[in-house]
Amino acid sequence: MPNNSDSEQQEKCNAVAENLKDPRDSQEGLKYNGIIVTQLAILPKDALLDETALARALGISKRTVRRMVGRFELPPPVRFAGRSTWQAGKVLTYFEEAAERASREAAQKAKEFRRL
Repeated sequence: MPNNSDSEQQEKCNAVAENLKDPRDSQEGLKYNGIIVTQLAILPKDALLDETALARALGISKRTVRRMVGRFELPPPVRFAGRSTWQAGKVLTYFEEAAERASREAAQKAKEFRRL
């Protein structure tokens, strides 16, 4: 028997999945209101996103996803059933690690600047 937290989690996942639909599927289209990372965070960490779903979640084109992978701004995809896929949790972890690196680099540069 599922408990309330399971059904709440399922509702959140359904809402995220609804937001990842093609904007041409509705009259209103998708609206990104600063909830992009939240959408990824709501999904189960093992949820697989293909290139199209990841692009929609980030509000970018599929080509930009490929470019970001090439610039190491996104983790490399894993091939699954002939498609490029990413696990939602790994994308979030990649973002978190990049933010930590940027923070450390900024602190180091600030320290060097104070020495001058």
